[in-house]
Amino acid sequence: MKCSNCGSEWHCAGNITACPFCGYDCMQPKSEIEAIYAAAAALPDAQAEERTAGYRMAAEYGHPEALYRYGVACESGTGEHRSRSRAMVYYRMAAVQGHAEAAYRLGACLRDRTRGTEAADQAYFWIRVAAELGSRNACRLLGDCYENGEGIPANPLRAAYWYTVAAEAGDFRAAYRLSLLYRDGRGVRENAAYAKYYAEIAYNGGIRAAERLLARSGEHIFSEVPARIEIRNRDEDRFELGYRAYTEGKYVLAVRLYELGAKDGYARAQNNLGVCYEKGQGVARDEATAAFWYGQAARSGYGMALLNLGDCYRAGRGVAVSPENAFSCYEAAAEDGFARAQYLLGNCYFTGDLTERNIPVALSWYEKAAVQGYGEAVERVSEIRADMTELYNRGVDAYEQGAYDTAVKFYRIAAEFGHRGAQCNLGYCYQNGQGCEKDMRLAVLYYRKAAEQESGVAEYNLAACYLRGEGGLRYDYSRAAELLERAVRHGAAEAAPLLEEIRNRRKKKIAQHIYAVSTVMLHRDARQVTEALKLRLIAAEMGNARAMYAMGCHYEFGFGVDMDEKKADAWYRRAYAAGYRSGSRMKSAMLRRMRRPSGFRAQATVPDPGPEVTE
Repeated sequence: MKCSNCGSEWHCAGNITACPFCGYDCMQPKSEIEAIYAAAAALPDAQAEERTAGYRMAAEYGHPEALYRYGVACESGTGEHRSRSRAMVYYRMAAVQGHAEAAYRLGACLRDRTRGTEAADQAYFWIRVAAELGSRNACRLLGDCYENGEGIPANPLRAAYWYTVAAEAGDFRAAYRLSLLYRDGRGVRENAAYAKYYAEIAYNGGIRAAERLLARSGEHIFSEVPARIEIRNRDEDRFELGYRAYTEGKYVLAVRLYELGAKDGYARAQNNLGVCYEKGQGVARDEATAAFWYGQAARSGYGMALLNLGDCYRAGRGVAVSPENAFSCYEAAAEDGFARAQYLLGNCYFTGDLTERNIPVALSWYEKAAVQGYGEAVERVSEIRADMTELYNRGVDAYEQGAYDTAVKFYRIAAEFGHRGAQCNLGYCYQNGQGCEKDMRLAVLYYRKAAEQESGVAEYNLAACYLRGEGGLRYDYSRAAELLERAVRHGAAEAAPLLEEIRNRRKKKIAQHIYAVSTVMLHRDARQVTEALKLRLIAAEMGNARAMYAMGCHYEFGFGVDMDEKKADAWYRRAYAAGYRSGSRMKSAMLRRMRRPSGFRAQATVPDPGPEVTE
């Protein structure tokens, strides 16, 4: 290249247009570069040297087609000194700009040079890139690599897929290879009709080897073109190619590959394409287009795209500023498990930005991000916990010294930060009116907050409120028992005796109710003695003393059971041990029932419980 400022000449090994001597930017307008290439391409084969020189001039300005054409000239020695290494340099410069045929030739050259070595990975990378960009030669070569397991794991199904793509693009050799796969059933189901279909395409394209295959095939009538082969993770493979190109700094190529996946609706490709537009990598910077692609990926529920779209709404990049939409995006991304989104959502709750301030909720999101190893979240959690512990300890010291007002102040701040001990102690202060006005509703509120964080003491206190029906709560035995069980699991020693006590109390009430039902049944109709006896036996076994004494009466007088003085005595002894002292009225009532109706004698149908009591 010759500098238009100082006249110096230098060889440009890439798109370097700044003069190394005077620093003048010698880049020509795009229209002039296109004119240089068009003029060179219009020259006949007889002027090969002039045409190649024109290609070289346009190539030094980075024209992708000129780079490819000049590489071909170097490889074939047409109008230029033959040099495959030099050709590969120009192929690479064109390939990184997304030129499919240049990528194919580069991959083929590297394959010949690096076959069987660790460096062969680069060759197959470029072959795959060229195939994705639409080079039919690369599609056929990639199919051959998959069929033979060369450089990549053997996969006949993928081989058949790439042969199909190449054949549909007019590659007759690929059609022949595909016909063999259908004939032998490798990677695809054996299908003689499909084998003949592709063999005829290959034969009509001049592949003479297909003639023998046709000669051995039978007569088949085709109603339609063979079904298209589908392979799994197609979009994922294409995305990985684009991501590799991006990490290697090949931004233009990465954009080309991302666009292929984005147009097919693949969320990860859409998101990364948005990143390229936002940063201006491989494409002109365009925040509106970036926001568009973020939105497309976000509709699929992709968390990273939701996070990026939230940033756009928050800062007004490419879209109108919208705190509500920003918060919704952050929340959706955080729930999808993205650590940075969880950290940002925690910041929103901690500072009151985009939503109402809520320290406990902020801490919970910080902790979720910290669990995933997000550094800033780990630091924030450590800071908040240290502050909470310090405030809580100060409150405890003030409470022990009798300075309840000061203790409540410290407890209230620590409770706002979500410290469960401070929440529990603050509830206790409200319950007893220490350092503040007595307020059972606030006490219940703070007990509940601490209980949600598995504070055993708070669960015990809240259960007591349910049992007493305090703080706006109604009596609820089931809820109280559940809380006491949790309190026992969380180390509240005082919860176990209370849990046992309320269970026994509950059991006694149930037994008393069952006995009362049996008594009502007998009052209404003495002939229901069998059903009543069943209920009285249940109540007696549950510890009801009156039911025990009643069972003794039944056995003593033979009312509903056979008379048995030993069993009657055993039941009387159990009733006496349970605290029952007076039974004369019950015996009189029992005798009266036995006299009604006249001549009635109940059958003994109740199972024998066989209680035995020894002195």
